[in-house]
Amino acid sequence: MGRKFKPRLPAPGEVLYPLDGSPAVESVMSPSGLKLALYAWRVQQPKTVALFIHGVQTHARFEFLRHLNPGEPDLPSPAPPAAAAPAGAAQAAPAAAAAAAAAPEAAAKERRGRGKAKAVRPIGRQCLRWCIYEGSWVQQLNRWGCSVYAGDLQSFGLSEGWKGRRCSVERLDNFAMDVIAFAEFVAADISARPATGGSPAPSGDQQPPPIYLVGISMGGFSVIRALEIMGETHHWLVREAPTSEAPHQEAPAAPPRQGPPHSSTQGAPVEPPEGAPSAALSTGSPSGTLTEAPTGAPSGAPTGAPSGASDDIRPRIVGCVALAPMLSIEKASSGAYNRTMTKVGGVLSRVAPHLGVVKVPPARLPWVDDQKNEDPLVTCPLKIPARLAAEVMAAVPRVHLNAKFIPLHIALLIIHAREDSIVEPQGSIRFMNESGAHIQKRRLDILEGERGHYLVIEPGNDEVLAAIKEWLRL
Repeated sequence: MGRKFKPRLPAPGEVLYPLDGSPAVESVMSPSGLKLALYAWRVQQPKTVALFIHGVQTHARFEFLRHLNPGEPDLPSPAPPAAAAPAGAAQAAPAAAAAAAAAPEAAAKERRGRGKAKAVRPIGRQCLRWCIYEGSWVQQLNRWGCSVYAGDLQSFGLSEGWKGRRCSVERLDNFAMDVIAFAEFVAADISARPATGGSPAPSGDQQPPPIYLVGISMGGFSVIRALEIMGETHHWLVREAPTSEAPHQEAPAAPPRQGPPHSSTQGAPVEPPEGAPSAALSTGSPSGTLTEAPTGAPSGAPTGAPSGASDDIRPRIVGCVALAPMLSIEKASSGAYNRTMTKVGGVLSRVAPHLGVVKVPPARLPWVDDQKNEDPLVTCPLKIPARLAAEVMAAVPRVHLNAKFIPLHIALLIIHAREDSIVEPQGSIRFMNESGAHIQKRRLDILEGERGHYLVIEPGNDEVLAAIKEWLRL
């Protein structure tokens, strides 16, 4: 199967995902100066707020909206809107037509230059079998009273990338800094947005909805690392609420899940599987400023709060859900080729940071990779670039070492499949047993049976969503 490296951005006026529920698309500035895309499916008077962060290669809408399985029929294409075309649409149409006419010639030129056929999606073709709001996690969370935000990390989706590259980053902690920028924007958005109709924003004894971070794979790593950075820098977003009614603090402990289809623990050690190693343009900152980070924290770690905000009514992060988080790298670095690349990765990351070096394992279900290959915004190289690969190798041990900075009142849920073929669950088990053992409210769910890495997309994801609903107290 041929794979593209560069995603194709939409032409003026083009709608790539007509079934995505038409989220508001916000622009957030990262601490590294890149414009990031943030999607918002808001509800009035939300009970809670979830910020979703995607994994490597994909983007927010691909990762967290609904996908049709091969056996499901196509959904009808939505009718074009009857409203008048927006200003500038007439000027955009000739440009789009010209781009469409030039696409075949450009594709042929690229094939001649590279000597390899590339998958080129024609202008105007829409994605109707994935990125679907109807029946998605996002829609169900909205129905339960949860506003959902989802961000494209730098170099993915519609967000800008380091040196204009895709699937590339200078420092892996920059992804965590993106998460913090997204969370600051979300908190400011909640504070400024009327609760309903003409009602004012939360004030007085009216508490704002709590914020939960939800990340998958590399996004799971990024949300955990963001909590570490914010804890070390005493960021206002993770300070314990001044009220005794903070979510999860007074809630009765749920009984541990046992037996098939999954097992779990809550606030207790997890037995590792047999043979497992025991250790192994808006601005993102509402204040518009960044304060100096403590020693050891990433440069530019934001700690400031929205100017004029009352300490009693500022939204706070109270919990986190990490799905198949990248907390172990044994599988990613396995195989003769990847082991060799790991040894020379440090040198390559400096002299050729964008060179693809580490192979990406296939998904358990081939149709997931097929949809990744077809999606115009998915960055789908055969190999992960040298700098990103080297950063992962260095950062995974560090995330365990710095887990002590996660505030102990943050509620942490990790869900991982026992048979994950891309990121093994041993890292999640170690994090719960050792690295994050100080966290008062924590639970690990190990999914048994034929479950893979793409927990949001694969069949059976409703069970995972039910666990998240319980954790978010919806």
